[in-house]
Amino acid sequence: MEGQILTYTKVDNGLLASFNGIDKLTTLNSKSFKDELIQQIRLSETDLFLDFSEIKFIDSAGFQALLALHINAILCNIEFVILKISKEVLQIFNFVELNL
Repeated sequence: MEGQILTYTKVDNGLLASFNGIDKLTTLNSKSFKDELIQQIRLSETDLFLDFSEIKFIDSAGFQALLALHINAILCNIEFVILKISKEVLQIFNFVELNL
């Protein structure tokens, strides 16, 4: 299953979302990313795993999108897990003390 920003694969314990040729989560694409994943969270009613291996940079809009997704997952009683975070992005996560 493919969206505009992400490709989705069913896995044993939920849904795996992977980015479609995107290596930055910024003001330019974070709203589309957030809207697409919120729709998946609400429709799938299954745990969501986000493969972040291709993302090399994230700005404040990207962080806001992740926070909104985290909140929506909680409200829908769905586990939202970010997988395979690159070293570059992990450094940014640690810098802003983000623990989703």
